[in-house]
Amino acid sequence: MLEEEGIIVDLVDGKAVVKAHRSGMCSSCTVSRSCHSASEKDMIIKVRNPVNAKIGQRVKITLSSGSVIYASIIIYLVPLISLFIGAITGKWVAIGLNFTINQELSEAAFAIVFLIASFLIIRACNKRAEGNPDFIPVITEILDGNLQSH
Repeated sequence: MLEEEGIIVDLVDGKAVVKAHRSGMCSSCTVSRSCHSASEKDMIIKVRNPVNAKIGQRVKITLSSGSVIYASIIIYLVPLISLFIGAITGKWVAIGLNFTINQELSEAAFAIVFLIASFLIIRACNKRAEGNPDFIPVITEILDGNLQSH
């Protein structure tokens, strides 16, 4: 489970907007749609707020490791696999159509087409995942009941 601490700066549509310090984990995180940079050291994250924390409270936010692993697989492996499948498909098409001169060109063209298609598929999956609560960080604990200035 990935955990960060931050201060609630706003409440919008039943969710909390948290300002958190950027940690080393952030550089490798693939779930970047929920995070926005406030500065190089801080990030703004829209999170679920089941504990009803208020503006100015310091909170702990978490995201399940499973969600991060799933997102990483989608972001990194799907394009890589698509690239290879495209190259193999391009080779088969070139052999089937007797393209003896530019077989590599066919492989490269199909690889690029399959790679672009994988990005479009990932984008569609991302739209669906945005509504999935498993991919939205959640406030699990109020660390400081005192309201702090932000």
